[in-house]
Amino acid sequence: MTNLAARTLTVVLGVPAVVCLLILLPWYNHLAFAAFCVICVCIGAFEMDRLLYGKGHGAAVFSGLAPAFTYLDLMFFSPALGLGEVYAAVLALGWMMIRIGRDRQDYTVSLGNCAKVALGVFYPGYLGCFIIRILALETPERSGGWLLLYMLLLVFANDIFAYVFGMLLGKGHGGVVPVSPKKSIQGFAGGALMAVCLSIVLSLTLYDGISPAAAAVLGLGVAISADAGDLLESLFKRSAGVKDSGNCVPGRGGMLDCMDSVLVTAPLFYLLLEVVL
Repeated sequence: MTNLAARTLTVVLGVPAVVCLLILLPWYNHLAFAAFCVICVCIGAFEMDRLLYGKGHGAAVFSGLAPAFTYLDLMFFSPALGLGEVYAAVLALGWMMIRIGRDRQDYTVSLGNCAKVALGVFYPGYLGCFIIRILALETPERSGGWLLLYMLLLVFANDIFAYVFGMLLGKGHGGVVPVSPKKSIQGFAGGALMAVCLSIVLSLTLYDGISPAAAAVLGLGVAISADAGDLLESLFKRSAGVKDSGNCVPGRGGMLDCMDSVLVTAPLFYLLLEVVL
């Protein structure tokens, strides 16, 4: 199977599966989707550990569990408690102390080791908390599952049309961002334009509680943050000297290759929704 065929098959099967988890299985505060998200983030945490240290450690899964604690917030406590974020902070600090203890023969490496620990917990564990946290938001018309689907549709639209516009109009105009030399301004602009247009269309059809002006802001915010997430992941991979973060997703590479845009977009989308709802 060619890479394009594998990638297409993954999209054809994966997107409907995510929609079904979000919309058709809403019970217990979207337990099915939350479990799926936690599994994906744990796999991503293992991949991130491999990028940071050259090999993945089983302990990396602990950082991937942060979204599970956010789900406990939604299910048993209050979303304002921030249990997932507190867990991530305590885990990072505790892990730093352990690393520093191991560095007692050479403390000159402690700063770099602590930075790796902080990054490994933050990305993807801490960022993954906001994917779950969006589920707690609601409009008079739509639940959090629909709002998360809204974000995912905008991310997909930006990614797809950035690729299409880049292929059609951006040939020979790449290299604007050295970390990802195939990206072009035409691709960025085309993806952002289509994300804004789709967001406005959705606000006029499925999401009546969001005004077209607010929808345009959401669309542009998602486009910018999704592109930033893609570039950030490219930076991590270039720094680690690898092409993909892993090989668990046919045609896409690793889990982080699939989640990079979503992880960076989720906190901004959550903040913007808090403002516009």
